[in-house]
Amino acid sequence: MMHHCRTTVPARLAAISAIIALAALPACEDTSAPVAATPAPTAPAGVPSATGTPRITFASTTHDFGAVIDSQTYRTSFSFTNTGTGTLVIYDVKASCGCTVATLRKKQYLPGEGSTIDVVFDPSGKSGSQAKELSVVSNARPGNVTTLTIRAAVQPLVQYRLFLPFGELALGQPHTRRVDVFYYDPNLVITDMFVTNPAVSARVVDPGRPNPVSGQPPYIASIEVTVGPNAPWGLLFQTRVKFTARGEPAQGLDPIAMPYTLFVNGEVFTDLRADPAMLTPKASLGRSEAFRVSTTLARTSGAPFTVHDVTLTNSTTAGVTARVEALSASAYEIVVEGVTPAVGGAVNGALLVRTNVPGEDRLVLQFSMYVK
Repeated sequence: MMHHCRTTVPARLAAISAIIALAALPACEDTSAPVAATPAPTAPAGVPSATGTPRITFASTTHDFGAVIDSQTYRTSFSFTNTGTGTLVIYDVKASCGCTVATLRKKQYLPGEGSTIDVVFDPSGKSGSQAKELSVVSNARPGNVTTLTIRAAVQPLVQYRLFLPFGELALGQPHTRRVDVFYYDPNLVITDMFVTNPAVSARVVDPGRPNPVSGQPPYIASIEVTVGPNAPWGLLFQTRVKFTARGEPAQGLDPIAMPYTLFVNGEVFTDLRADPAMLTPKASLGRSEAFRVSTTLARTSGAPFTVHDVTLTNSTTAGVTARVEALSASAYEIVVEGVTPAVGGAVNGALLVRTNVPGEDRLVLQFSMYVK
């Protein structure tokens, strides 16, 4: 438990969701390529060469946390000993998931010496059976890569789809969608509902209704989200519904209160549309790298109009400029270009576009990118 000649709404929203998700909820992503057994790495500078044959022996290479809840972190340790005749050098401990962090106290171990690899597992944002691996890369023989595995059955307090897509919406009209929230505690309540966009509202409907699907959480509530007729033209940028769930994650566990966020995305347009709705590159950019992103502002009807000017506002980095180029009497290209900053992170900003279209004479476009 989550459309003239122009790209489809889902295609445009996919890139938007990816940008928003960078600041989003916890994610588990592969942080390293699979590690194959290879000849022992060359010892780094300052590490003495080993004589004899180092061997690494673990008391156990697996640990099962059993049933866990997603509001806590869990810790375990893997004990090991150098059972060989040479100095053991551990070069790296690579986790397959960002939710798992390993700590090694030192890198060199004499014959007979041992220690532990301490592991912290953060199950937030996960549900169901989990298996995460850590690759211990050393100069041990016969194999220089040892795989450690942690397992857990994560029981979240609630389960729901993280993104609620509205797609393309007509300007000046209300639009309503629902997302289901699944849970086990019949007494669970959803409170403290807050929406970051004043043109969007949310409420809980039908709490505690039975879930007819076998093997799934037995209860469902719905969060009903409405984009009001006062929603401005353009992207529903960074619209979030925040709420708190209070209840027992599983029978016999203490009640807890957990904050959650539902991301709402969509585009509010009339005859005048931007394609794409957000100016963003197809991939992350490097530091101090020249970039150019653009969108096409056009009327579906083909009626002519004029873009008077484009003004850059709220940019989080210097050296960025914006300009407009006429493509035809009914279409313009809006361009943002510059050089990415020398530090990594998100780069965001907005563009104020003035046109001669009644009711759509002041439009706001967003640009966003990520610098590696």
